[in-house]
Amino acid sequence: MSFGYTSQESLLYGAPGGAVEIVTLVFCGWLSQRYGRRVPYAMIFLGIAMLGIILIIALPAHMKVGRLIGYYLTQASPAPFVALLSLISTNVAGYTKKTTVAAFYLIGYCVGNLIGPQTFRTQDAPGYVPAKITILVCWGLCLVDLAFIWWYCVRQNVKKQAVRNSPDYTKLENQEFLDLTDRENPEFSYVI
Repeated sequence: MSFGYTSQESLLYGAPGGAVEIVTLVFCGWLSQRYGRRVPYAMIFLGIAMLGIILIIALPAHMKVGRLIGYYLTQASPAPFVALLSLISTNVAGYTKKTTVAAFYLIGYCVGNLIGPQTFRTQDAPGYVPAKITILVCWGLCLVDLAFIWWYCVRQNVKKQAVRNSPDYTKLENQEFLDLTDRENPEFSYVI
């Protein structure tokens, strides 16, 4: 992304980005498991990645350290991908449906990765500002999508809790959905 480093410096300064990615993935997973909410933490880490790309776009070229910090912050972006992948495994019932949904999700991800590099056009070099803005807009849309998923799952859980609380409710054995965060009523809730 043309920070002004030599090839050797780029390799050296880029290496910690992988460590940042691993740490954010593990930390996001730990937080999600500890507090029982994946989507809100995925949104937080996506917000961190968005802050990083904003730093890269907004800071002038001579502020290399600030832009490098922005690059490191963008390495938090895989956390929502992993969180959504885990939502599929816990919220989609049945092996065939689960496999199909996961396949469509990964196909969409791969298509995005094929299209994404096309935004880095040679006429935009060396700053590639339109491509960086495209990344920011796409992450913003992902944030809206995550917010919708969170809202929808919470809404469904409230409806299902109302059904469970009704006097004519009968608990059915072998329910498909399991909410690991709801210890008193573990049947058929969305895990968010």
